[in-house]
Amino acid sequence: LQLARPENLNQALALGAKAVKSLPFVADGPPSGGLVQSSPQSGYAVTTSFSGTTSAWYDEDASSLTFAYYLLPLRQNITLTSDGNGGILVDGTFRPPDVEWLD
Repeated sequence: LQLARPENLNQALALGAKAVKSLPFVADGPPSGGLVQSSPQSGYAVTTSFSGTTSAWYDEDASSLTFAYYLLPLRQNITLTSDGNGGILVDGTFRPPDVEWLD
């Protein structure tokens, strides 16, 4: 079986081809490459004031970036401590909670 190549768009449409036109757009992916820093890096709930900063993020439309901070519950027998270099050490078995990010 050999199919004939249509000579133009109208002939392709007459043979049952579908054509769709859309406005140009950039598919937005998640931002990347940035840092989130907390100051101080350790403290106590309720009594320590924390502030957060973000920097060096890349996004197709950086002016539209928004940030949110969440407190995620930890299961029992897990502790988090600072590694002294801005990272977090986890003692115990950590499984990230299920989060519905779209709602």
